[in-house]
This record gives sequence, C-alpha cells and structure tokens, in this order.
Amino acid sequence: MDSDRDPVIRTMYTLITGIAVLVLGIWIVAGLQKYTELLDGYPSAATWAIIGTGAAIVIIASFACYCTFKGYGRLLYIYAAFLMVVFLAELAAGATFLVFKGQVQTSLKTGMNNTMKSYKDGSDNAMDKVQQSH
Repeated sequence: MDSDRDPVIRTMYTLITGIAVLVLGIWIVAGLQKYTELLDGYPSAATWAIIGTGAAIVIIASFACYCTFKGYGRLLYIYAAFLMVVFLAELAAGATFLVFKGQVQTSLKTGMNNTMKSYKDGSDNAMDKVQQSH
C-alpha cells in the first residue's frame, strides 16, 4: 500500500464500522420489533442510542477521511478525541450488557408469560407476530 494513503484506509475502517453499527440499530428497530415487544420494560432508548452512535461515527469518520486525504493534521486531533469517546462508550455498553444480561433474560421470560396470560384470539398481539415469523 502507498504510505500516503494508509491513514485514509484506516479511517475508512472506522467509517465501515460506523455503517455496521448504524445498520445494527436499524435492524433492531425494524427487524426485531416483534421480539423486543415481548421484553418487559424494554428500553427503546438504548436502540436509538445505537442508531445515534452509528450515525455520529459515520459523519465523523467521513470528516476524518476528508481531513486525512487533504492533510489537515490539527483537525485529526478532534477525530482522535472522538474515537476515544466512542471507545469508552462501547466499553461502557459492553460492561452494561454483561451486568444486565440476566435481567434481559428474566425480562423476556416475564414479558412472554404476561403476553400469554393476556392473549386474546384475533388481537394484534406480539406473540402472534413471533409465531407468524416461525
């Protein structure tokens, strides 16, 4: 690889990662909605935070690609600070997932039990949506 283009390639990896996080958040909202409705007290704000983080990564990484390509070194310090914030946010999200993993499982079980107890034939129920997909 050309050593002048190597930093641009590295920032492209960040851009691709941002796109992946954005697609993950959109998939959770659009594709997994029937499952997330079963969670008792599902925090939809977490899903929108994933989408917001992905969008921010895409915007900032695009800016960083441009700055790297044009050689604006000082602006790349802002990019480095942003990457540190994103790293800390991802670290916190991972730790939160590990801490609340059991609670999510319990919430899903409780939500499914509550849905089954309140099930009415012909209603627009989350359980019907799950059964239709399988």
